[in-house]
Amino acid sequence: MMKNFQDLFILCLLITAVSSMTISPHGGYVSIDEGADFYVECIGPSPKWIIAKRLISDTARISTQSVQINRKSILTIQGMSSSLVGPYLCQTNQSVSTIILQLT
Repeated sequence: MMKNFQDLFILCLLITAVSSMTISPHGGYVSIDEGADFYVECIGPSPKWIIAKRLISDTARISTQSVQINRKSILTIQGMSSSLVGPYLCQTNQSVSTIILQLT
């Protein structure tokens, strides 16, 4: 049971510096204001972001970065727009969570 707890990852979303929320390990929908800058953390064993290439028309505004090797990966979007709406997958060794970004 303890091993399962250690393998569980939490997907956290921080929108600008004002508010934050936790997305369940199964993912969920997130509404973002147009033009907002934000980042999402993927935490777990060997995390990585999977981004549908068809959704991205301006790759200069989206980036991924490993902060803690084999523990945390961050997806950053600068200036949310309709071209960045859609699914983003956080994959770890044991599971995949999907968040779907949409405009408010």
